[in-house]
Amino acid sequence: MIVPHYFTTRRGLASGIIMMWDCGGQLLGSPLVELLQDQTVGRPRTRAPGGGSGSRSSSPRPKGALLSRVVRSTLEDLRVLASARACIIAVGATVVFNGYLNFLAFVPFAMQEAGHSLGDAAACVSVSAVCNMVTRITLASLSDARAFSFRACHMLGSAAITGAMLAFTLLSDMAWIRVAMGVWGCGVGAFMSIFNLVMVHYMGLDRFMAMLGATMLLCSSSGHIMLRLRQSDPEALGRQSMLSGGLGRRAWARREELQFCSPNGSGRVINFQ
Repeated sequence: MIVPHYFTTRRGLASGIIMMWDCGGQLLGSPLVELLQDQTVGRPRTRAPGGGSGSRSSSPRPKGALLSRVVRSTLEDLRVLASARACIIAVGATVVFNGYLNFLAFVPFAMQEAGHSLGDAAACVSVSAVCNMVTRITLASLSDARAFSFRACHMLGSAAITGAMLAFTLLSDMAWIRVAMGVWGCGVGAFMSIFNLVMVHYMGLDRFMAMLGATMLLCSSSGHIMLRLRQSDPEALGRQSMLSGGLGRRAWARREELQFCSPNGSGRVINFQ
């Protein structure tokens, strides 16, 4: 969210370095979870501390003023959707976000139901994470070139995600499943590598924060609506809610926090050669 305000000439490279590490949890998380499950079989489970159980800041905050400012800034952000271009970007991001997050949540369970081991599922997720990470840093770096097409990259990434998810449902051979997951990771990497750069490129830096806030609020809201349509599996519902709704909500909240901390909601631009 803050990278576009501080980089101009090498904005794509800076954004790629930041966003490529989002894949770290996906890359290392699956083998780690498998290892922990193997070591704790038959042992009493203990609840791991989560973000909601952490200590809260004891410093007083102007809650009323903060709430009022959040409401006003949210309503102002939503005005950006009056632009047809902004609506296309926001709706496209909403569909892709909810699609690939829900797909990733169900991959391990779908593979186990198909007869594959938990290790195979973890390997597939790790393959997708590696492809995702490499694609993010590569395409984000290339986006600094004048000949780079944001529209083509955005559309190809979305098409790769859709095609790989459809192929995953039809494949049974482990080797081809890994190929499909690799293509899926490349698609996610292509989409996410320029996710914020597309908004800056087509909407301008002055409307970037409003565009990002409106998009993430739409992603979070639509994610919860989609979840309520799948009431048949409460356990799956909880997993989806944590991924699609939670990520969008945290991103939107972080955006509001940045604006609240800044008097004018804007950043200082520095040219990094």
